[in-house]
Amino acid sequence: MKKHVYIFFNIIVIFTSSVMAQKTLKFNREESEFIRLTRNFEQDLNKRLIEPYFCDVSDTILVVTENKLENTQFKFFSTVSGKFLGSYGKKGEGPGEISYLPTMIHQDFIKNEGLIFLDWGKKRISKIRVESMLERVDFIPQQYYVLHSDLIFAQRVMYLNDSTVVGFGGVRQGRLYVSNIRTDETTFTEFIPDPGFTVSERNIGYAYFGYFSISSANKRIVTTSRYFNQLEIYDYNLNLLSVIRNENEFEIQIDTKGLVNENSRVYYNDIDVSDNYIYALYVNVNVNETLNEMLNDDEVEESEIHVFDWDGNFLMRYILEGYYESFTIDERNNRFYAVNPYDISKNIYSFDIK
Repeated sequence: MKKHVYIFFNIIVIFTSSVMAQKTLKFNREESEFIRLTRNFEQDLNKRLIEPYFCDVSDTILVVTENKLENTQFKFFSTVSGKFLGSYGKKGEGPGEISYLPTMIHQDFIKNEGLIFLDWGKKRISKIRVESMLERVDFIPQQYYVLHSDLIFAQRVMYLNDSTVVGFGGVRQGRLYVSNIRTDETTFTEFIPDPGFTVSERNIGYAYFGYFSISSANKRIVTTSRYFNQLEIYDYNLNLLSVIRNENEFEIQIDTKGLVNENSRVYYNDIDVSDNYIYALYVNVNVNETLNEMLNDDEVEESEIHVFDWDGNFLMRYILEGYYESFTIDERNNRFYAVNPYDISKNIYSFDIK
């Protein structure tokens, strides 16, 4: 009898632990503290940029992706002087290793001794070593991994370590996934939030389109969705630790075909992290109005950056002048950079954090 009680007790403990590991945290955006920031026009940077699409900062270097099909490049600048340091990519000053449409997530490419990006044209993850010098940067092609068949439609992929890649969005088997590059063995998470009905496999990757970022210091992965007002925090084993929701603005707005409807909204456009904080770019615009707002950010007066700690607690928000598709945090200089690739002006802006 004691043995049965002991086994039953252990089952209860294990079950309770797994339930306790996942927590749902809610916050009220409208009642939260905020700081309003005014944008600065980066004249020296914009002289060198044609169609900025994505931006990221590592140490004292800002990298800006230009996703023009015939001229895809990474352009590098000093965050101290604003000086142009060099470019890499198609028709760039460095080796033409990019085919087209590279996507990357925010990363510490100086500390990690390599810039990692997904080359959609070649269906592979590429890594180049970026060597920073006072007057320029050097680029050395380092390694690449060709995606196996289950992941060829992945939207964003990143090395988790030397033997594992982590990806997000675009595939039918799951929302977030890790894959062993030696064996191709892949683990998928469930699609969350659960809409309460079966969604067409053909479009499910689109419906759950979003962004993710990795904290090697915390061994955590944070994800967010474009069409769901929610963030999730996972550990490296893909255990879901926290779900973060705005309690007044959460609603399932996709149909059984996996498509958004006329009432759907775009919530989060990007996510960046540091050792201590999570930063999420929040826009909250109607999906049918998004194109006009993309083309002319005067149509949208503001975007927001929501700040969380790694326990999932909402801390505050910054309100930015204008609509943006990508941003990055420069903690060394206490500054945000942001871009809207669809804006007619094609500019990058900075925001000094007060």
